[in-house]
Amino acid sequence: MDYRLDGQAAYVLHARPYRDTSLLVDCFSLEHGKVSLVVRGRGARARASGPVFSPSCRCSWAGRGGRS
Repeated sequence: MDYRLDGQAAYVLHARPYRDTSLLVDCFSLEHGKVSLVVRGRGARARASGPVFSPSCRCSWAGRGGRS
């Protein structure tokens, strides 16, 4: 089952580098609880500066399966 959630209020709990330009991010959303996400960077600019997060943000994500 595919799904997409847009503009969910969330708090960033933890972020760590993943591969060349991406991050593994753990977020907490009031509606969905703890969510682990892969934030993909793009190109040389992403490698140089990296994504910038504030402690609270709006997140959008998509996925398939694994939801109950």
